[in-house]
Amino acid sequence: MRKVLLFGVLLTMSLSASATSQEGDFIIIDGTQWEILGRPIKAEAERYNKMLALLPEERDIRSSNWEGYIAFWSIKQDALCLDSIQYSITNKDTQKKLVKCVNAEGLNRVYRNYLDGQNIVATWYTGKLHVAKGKVLHELNDGYERNYENEQFIDINQGKKTGQTAYDNKLAVEGLNLSNVKDFSELKQKFQLDLAKYPGLSNARRIIFSIKDAKVDAKGNLLDCNVTAYVMYAAESRSTGANKGREEHPGIAGEMKKLLKAYHPWEVYLINGEYIAYGAANRTFPYLVKDKQ
Repeated sequence: MRKVLLFGVLLTMSLSASATSQEGDFIIIDGTQWEILGRPIKAEAERYNKMLALLPEERDIRSSNWEGYIAFWSIKQDALCLDSIQYSITNKDTQKKLVKCVNAEGLNRVYRNYLDGQNIVATWYTGKLHVAKGKVLHELNDGYERNYENEQFIDINQGKKTGQTAYDNKLAVEGLNLSNVKDFSELKQKFQLDLAKYPGLSNARRIIFSIKDAKVDAKGNLLDCNVTAYVMYAAESRSTGANKGREEHPGIAGEMKKLLKAYHPWEVYLINGEYIAYGAANRTFPYLVKDKQ
């Protein structure tokens, strides 16, 4: 039993860790600081592990920064350069935080094969560098899954910038966002299902609706989505063995989809050139059939 409980605790910790927003690195582009939504230094595993060995064990480790460091970068003459690596150590007695930099000599030794004059050029990195600044518009609390007012995607080929695309993001339409709903009876009023058409729901307590792949336009119209409905039955119904307590119901899912598409307006964001309904996409909400649980 203790092993089972311990596994449960570890699993909960693991899930919590994976569902925490992670701090990004920082980069200077044309004199302006941006946050990197990612860790380009990790693309070179061997050197990365040697770099970690330069960091003191007593450095601060947080759920938002499991590695315990922040790397600072810049683009100089179209080259992606690693400038420094910072970490912090908190005094246990005074709780005062001291920010330090990794010794430059040690860093140059680890990345000696990538030195170009005084600069460490990240020729190990090829890909799209996602950078952002400004107000956070949307956040999933998972890794680097968040959107800011200003974002850029910088094309890097073996450490050299080959192109970049910039976006100005914004809230395009104020409307319904399912994640902001506190009283789910409000949704029952907005989306009134004709449950009388389904006599098999006499023992149902609630319906769980799951919405995915929502597509919207610039005016807040829901153009399409995929809806799944799970009917949750009463305890006395489950005891009869008639069902296992939960049953998928395509008919009700189809009816809810029509109601969702008929509703206007939905909250819509313009993110990196695309209109997105964060308030509808990948959302789950309960629909109470009977008052008592």
